[in-house]
Amino acid sequence: MKASNYSALLKSRYLYYEYRKSTNKINKTFKEFKGLIGTATIID
Repeated sequence: MKASNYSALLKSRYLYYEYRKSTNKINKTFKEFKGLIGTATIID
């Protein structure tokens, strides 16, 4: 029982880190995108 709980915990922790990595990547892309929009409006 404890072994399966431990593997489930490891899996959820791994999924959480993967989720964090992907959201960080999305946030970074979104910031760059907003920066591009900002420079475009300044040029206009």
